[in-house]
Amino acid sequence: MKRSVCIIGPYPPPYGGISVHIKRLIHKLKERSIDYVIFDTTKIKKNLERLVNASRIRKVILKILFSPFTGVIHYHGHSWEIRFLLGLFKRKKTIIFTIHGTYLKNSIQKSNKVKKFFIITGLKLASYVIATHVEIYQYLISLGLKKERVLLIPSFIPPLLRDEDFKKIPDFILEFISSHTPVISANASRISFHNGKDLYGIDMSIKLCYLLRERYKNIGFIFVISNINDKNYFMEMKRKVEELNLKENFIFFISKSEYYPLLAKVDLFLRPTTTDAEAISINEALTLGIPVIASDSVKRVDGVITFRNRNVKDLFEKVVDVIENYEYYKKNLSHYTVKDYGEEIINLYIKGLKNAENH
Repeated sequence: MKRSVCIIGPYPPPYGGISVHIKRLIHKLKERSIDYVIFDTTKIKKNLERLVNASRIRKVILKILFSPFTGVIHYHGHSWEIRFLLGLFKRKKTIIFTIHGTYLKNSIQKSNKVKKFFIITGLKLASYVIATHVEIYQYLISLGLKKERVLLIPSFIPPLLRDEDFKKIPDFILEFISSHTPVISANASRISFHNGKDLYGIDMSIKLCYLLRERYKNIGFIFVISNINDKNYFMEMKRKVEELNLKENFIFFISKSEYYPLLAKVDLFLRPTTTDAEAISINEALTLGIPVIASDSVKRVDGVITFRNRNVKDLFEKVVDVIENYEYYKKNLSHYTVKDYGEEIINLYIKGLKNAENH
């Protein structure tokens, strides 16, 4: 792996925004015949070609840093220690960090002066820092990072639309979709909280379904979750569905597969997140011609209908408007296209590999 691309981050399963992004980057590397290795940080054993389980990630990082490796290292994780180490020993290497989500700002705000220094210094040592959202980009610049080293590159890479992915949709999901109308879906990579609130809005989705059923008796809602990491909260939400007598209308789908095949079959995609970054599922829905309603917790891409964050009443009104004027909203998306941002990252890799050849 002396002169190749080394990607460090989560690789599916489980499927989430970052792991899907990395999976699609790997496909592009294969298409270009660019040598790569990926260190999976999910601590789940895999037997995939050129994929190494990195349960002791810091030891792996040190091994890479003191090896003859002179290529590109792209780190997608949250550890400031790893970023600092990579930046400190970047000689003859192109070091890229991608900042996904709002965790960086939260981490810095909660840190003491010493830790804050190491977090910011680690970022400054990188060859490039990629921000996936304009608010992240602006925050990185405010920390004193050089503008030429901070790149605004959204993480969306279009899905390949493979038949094998569509065949992975279980029969019970297909039956649910065919027997309900309209059908709404939302998703979460895991159960998480932000400032004490349900980050992915599972609770709001259940309340919304309850309100909508009064108007649309045959409403269907599919909430897709990749990883049940908090069983207590998950069971609490399932009990809530039962208490509201929604078992015929609201179902949870624990999925270990790509989300886009299901998106292509529903009527409306919902993103009721308390906070967010650049959500891949939003762009997937829009490119598939599926209307999207999302919270205004962050600036959303063009084409998204927003509602006031954590406001169920406003969400309900927006959903009703879309359902009642569905053809209008569908027509507005008929020519919608989203850029394949993966090409910008691949070009960055190629540039880094060329620099390695010159050393």
